[in-house]
Amino acid sequence: MANYQKTALAILISSSFATYAADWDGLPVPADAGEGNVWVLQSLSDDFNYSAPAADKGEEFATRWKEGFINDWQGPGKTVWKPDNSSIEGGELILRASRIPLDFEDDAKAGGVYVGSITSKEHVNYPIYLEARAKLSNTVLANAFWLLSDDSTEEIDIIEAYGADGVDTDDDGVIDVDNSWFAARMHLSTHTFIRDPFTDYQPSDSEDVLGTWYHETGRTNWREEYHRVGVYWKAPNHIEYYIDGNWVRTMTDTGYSYLDPNGVVRSFETDFNPLDKYDYTNGTGLSKPMSVIINMEDQDWREEQGITPTDTTLADDTKNNYRVDWVRFYKPMSEAAAKDTSEWEEGERVTTTFGSFIETGKTGEECCGDTVLGFNVNGDLINYNTSGDWGEYTVEFAEAGHYRTEALIATSTATNIGLTVTLDDELMQSMSFDGTGDWGNYEARKSGDSFYVASAGTKTVRIASTGSSDWQWNGDSFSFIHLIDPDAVETDPEETDPEETDPEETDPEETDPEETDPEETDPEETDPEETDPEETDPEETDPEETDPEETDPEETDPEETTPETPAPEEEKSSSGGSFGILSVAWLALLGGVSAFRRRQQKL
Repeated sequence: MANYQKTALAILISSSFATYAADWDGLPVPADAGEGNVWVLQSLSDDFNYSAPAADKGEEFATRWKEGFINDWQGPGKTVWKPDNSSIEGGELILRASRIPLDFEDDAKAGGVYVGSITSKEHVNYPIYLEARAKLSNTVLANAFWLLSDDSTEEIDIIEAYGADGVDTDDDGVIDVDNSWFAARMHLSTHTFIRDPFTDYQPSDSEDVLGTWYHETGRTNWREEYHRVGVYWKAPNHIEYYIDGNWVRTMTDTGYSYLDPNGVVRSFETDFNPLDKYDYTNGTGLSKPMSVIINMEDQDWREEQGITPTDTTLADDTKNNYRVDWVRFYKPMSEAAAKDTSEWEEGERVTTTFGSFIETGKTGEECCGDTVLGFNVNGDLINYNTSGDWGEYTVEFAEAGHYRTEALIATSTATNIGLTVTLDDELMQSMSFDGTGDWGNYEARKSGDSFYVASAGTKTVRIASTGSSDWQWNGDSFSFIHLIDPDAVETDPEETDPEETDPEETDPEETDPEETDPEETDPEETDPEETDPEETDPEETDPEETDPEETDPEETDPEETTPETPAPEEEKSSSGGSFGILSVAWLALLGGVSAFRRRQQKL
């Protein structure tokens, strides 16, 4: 398929997944979806064309986002992410900065900066293209659109930029602390971390990876217009960057290339992985599901150098806000898989008990007193499940097609819980959900989106608990529900309407079309051959073929088969262990040209 045909089809399919005309309609995805694939818009996409006041953001906001961070960490340095400093108005997400009072309860942050921050409720994972259209604040604060794994060990920065030329500390109209080098550049980077002891790697000049600070000759800042910045997270070791619809950078495990300030492509092969030079991911690359974060920060390495906004700047509403017009997310899918299944009816389901795993383990470190590595079996159930635990299962899919996931779970943990579904080592689905109120109160949690299984047969399925809360959920069973394609049913006349294909019915009554009384010669009443139930009404005589839900005795319905489930022991049923803010790794500029930030996270 030619590229222009792919683009047109991607726009058509993407539009069918949206319930309204989105602000990005007509803007093709600049990355290549691959041979035979099209880009399919994902439900996390948001054009912010609704109202979400600072104090009470409402239901539409809450379908995708939550206020704050992935956990209860307040922010780096003197930053405090405050719910009231974010709102949606006028078709934009607006994040504002303001001064923290000197009598703030945390002395270390007193006199610092309140800023807005929102985090996605669901996770994203490769392959995915994500892009934001945004206008930077005219401050020296970081304006950010980024991804972070639940254990804070993997990070992808899409937007990391600083709008203002510098700091006028005495309000005399003259810049006293220069920021012009940063204002002229976009930082396009990634991080891999070890949490204990805290160690941070990111590509930079000092690590022999050039061009992470994107600059265009003649440009002095990025704050005066709206800009589109996107990333194609193609694979664990393949990241592509795009600005205003144009490619600017690619990093893989064998090298990197980028567009220099004069528009010349520079390419380099390396004998190390530029995305993970010291193998902090143990060879897996940037592979973990990640949350989407949009926020501002008064980063400590900058604040310590005096690059922090003044009271005058923070009080100026023409400077103190970071505006995001929209964010969009696309998955590359085959044309067979790229269908809107939101209105499809549910068919047969295949159900597996959580306790029947063939292997279990944990991604990440042990936490919060949980001595069981992976899922703990309790009959057909599992418990003692903390973030990062996983189980692998053998599941038989009777047919190819689209499937939805349903899990029967119980938990006292209220938020920041979820799971991912991996099929034969390919991530298929990420679910985030709220708690059920008690470790023994089992309720079904169903995915909104579906995933596509290309062929029938036996598959290896991995279910992993995700979410930033330590204690996750007890599990009874999970089901994959086959979705019925209405177009496939309607386009098969032999299956759906055999009367239309009956030659005797379609024959124009050559024997006596006009004079015969139709009521007396009704073939359905006088001709037993034509009233053969197998020929004329298969839906009434063979419900198993057309209505699996009616003939299914619901033996696999997890709602009705819920056994009594013991909760974790008392000392293990509480959500979360103690958190401590990790020490921050200071960051030096290399030759006044290379600089990068190190994020401090709290587990």
